[in-house]
Amino acid sequence: VAITFSSALLAEARDVLGPDMDHEAEDIVQQLCEDLLSGSLYFDKRPGSGVSFLQKTVRGMARRRR
Repeated sequence: VAITFSSALLAEARDVLGPDMDHEAEDIVQQLCEDLLSGSLYFDKRPGSGVSFLQKTVRGMARRRR
């Protein structure tokens, strides 16, 4: 996940955070990866839902960080 989607997820986080807080984006993506590995995040396993889940989750994490 981190290798394949990190640049897209960083862009999502930066978009929500804005230029004043875009330095927080890396921390958000790292936290997402840690949450996935720990099993604290669950997602619908239907085909095509994984990427949208990651995008929505990163955007939500960024909104909470603002």
